[in-house]
Amino acid sequence: MTATAYAGEVVEVISKDLTSSENAEETLKFLFSDGFMKMSTDQENDVIFNSQSRNMMIISHAEKSYMIFDENTTSNIKSEIDKAMEEALAQVPPEQRAMVERSMKQQM
Repeated sequence: MTATAYAGEVVEVISKDLTSSENAEETLKFLFSDGFMKMSTDQENDVIFNSQSRNMMIISHAEKSYMIFDENTTSNIKSEIDKAMEEALAQVPPEQRAMVERSMKQQM
């Protein structure tokens, strides 16, 4: 038998799909402690938010891997998305480009 000790607060959220005959259920567990929040699901992933270093770590237990998203990572991803969008918009005729740009601004 193993025991896990946590300092802080634990919140467990159980959601059920009542539209399904299987009554599928998913459990989310939130652990809060000392500027950290860990979110665990029934799947093989955990997400840890660190308020001090202002980053988010996604852990894949199945793949035995993790990714850290910080402000630099987020900025780099945003830059790449912006560049790809500009390249895609360059292919759109000018009269449609304005409409697409307005639509994108409304969604953001």
